[in-house]
Amino acid sequence: MARHFPRVLGAALILSVVLGVAAPMAKAQLKDGVVIISYLNIKPEAAGRWVVAFKKHLAPVLDELRADGALNDWHLFVPGLHHPGNTWTHALVMVSKDRAAQATVEQNLQEAVGAMPADDRQLFYGSIDTNKHFDDEWREIDLEKVEVPPAKEEEEKEKGDEEAAAQS
Repeated sequence: MARHFPRVLGAALILSVVLGVAAPMAKAQLKDGVVIISYLNIKPEAAGRWVVAFKKHLAPVLDELRADGALNDWHLFVPGLHHPGNTWTHALVMVSKDRAAQATVEQNLQEAVGAMPADDRQLFYGSIDTNKHFDDEWREIDLEKVEVPPAKEEEEKEKGDEEAAAQS
């Protein structure tokens, strides 16, 4: 289970991330930031204690990483609506400034869990149903780098304007 921890805690979300992009984007059109959403299923009887352990041991590490600039932001969520087939109870979402920062975040979180007292570490790992855990990675599209071709009407008008200017 320890080997899954970097993924369990490697997460981030900013709602402005474009969801549902159908076509893959060219790397040049993506921002450097990496958004990781780690979906967790915490056993109901341990959820309260798990959140306390998270706040005590990991929130300060995440806050420090944000202050140092490795993380743009992080949040811990619970679902607000019921979704059919939903297998998660919590989502840890983190936005790293880039891939190198993401690696630093994961390393610091592993070290923080390793430094937890044995009882807290056991609670932390033992409360997560690893069979229902999964991660998503999102990259934000940099719309400043996306070129929008002129509409056909504009092209026709420009062509007509050029022809009219040439005839004058």
